[in-house]
Amino acid sequence: MHTENKSCKDGVHKIVLGDFYAEESRDVLFEVTLASASNGSIPIPHVICKVDYVDVVQKRIVNTSNPVTASIARPSGSEVAPSNHHVATQWLRIGACDAMKEADALSSQGKFGQARAVIQKCLEAIRRETAEGVRSDPLTIQLINDLNESLQGLADKHTWSATGEMRMQTKLYSHARQRCYESVASPVPSTTYGTRSKKTRSLKFQAATSPKK
Repeated sequence: MHTENKSCKDGVHKIVLGDFYAEESRDVLFEVTLASASNGSIPIPHVICKVDYVDVVQKRIVNTSNPVTASIARPSGSEVAPSNHHVATQWLRIGACDAMKEADALSSQGKFGQARAVIQKCLEAIRRETAEGVRSDPLTIQLINDLNESLQGLADKHTWSATGEMRMQTKLYSHARQRCYESVASPVPSTTYGTRSKKTRSLKFQAATSPKK
C-alpha cells in the first residue's frame, strides 16, 4: 500500500518506501527462486540490495556505496532451515493488511457477513502459526487485538458507519505503513510502531494535563 515496486530489467526491482520519521523502520518482504542445490559449504548469493535516500538534515542525497548481499546455503540433503521469527511475523502483518483491505471493500458494498468472514479467516491463520516466538511477539498480539476490534466494527451497518470504518482504516494504514497513528494526546501508545520520542511526548502531555492534587 505505502511502498511502490518498480520492476526493471534483468531481475532488478526498485522499491520506493516513502518518507521516514526519526526512529522508524520498514520491512520489505519478497520471494525468490532458490538456486539449485550445491554441496552447501558456501552460501549462494540470491539478493543484492542497496539503499539511496535523501538526508533532510544534511540536505543531500545519500547513495550507499557497499550493497548488502543476502546469501542462502543450498545443501544437497533434505534438511529444512527453521522459520525466521521476524519474517514469519511480518508475513502475518501483510496478511492482516490484505484482510482488512478486502473487508473494507466488502463492507462498503454492504456485505458485512462476507467482510467478517475474511477477518475471521485471517485470525484463524494467525492462531495456526506455530513458529517459535511468533505467537508471543508483541506485533502478533497487536494484530489479533486489532483484527478482533475490526470484527466488532463490522457487526452491522450502524456500527460500521459510526466507528467501525474509521477504526479499521486507521489500523490498516498503521500496519501497512508500519507507523503509529495514535494521537500524542492519547494514553501512551500501545502500538508496536510507537517510537520512543512519541511515547515520551505522550507521557509529558499526560503529566501536563493531569488534574493537580
